[in-house]
Amino acid sequence: MEMTCWCFAYLQQKNDLFQEMLHFIFKLDLDISLQIKEQKLTY
Repeated sequence: MEMTCWCFAYLQQKNDLFQEMLHFIFKLDLDISLQIKEQKLTY
C-alpha cells in the first residue's frame, strides 16, 4: 500500500502518465469487481 501511495505521488508529477495509470487502475478494478460478481452469481 505504501508503495502505491508513492507511485501516485510520483505519477502526479507526470500528469499524462498519471491519467493513463488511473484509467488502467479503474479498468482493472472494474474487471475484478465484475469477475467477483459473476463468481458470486455462479455459486
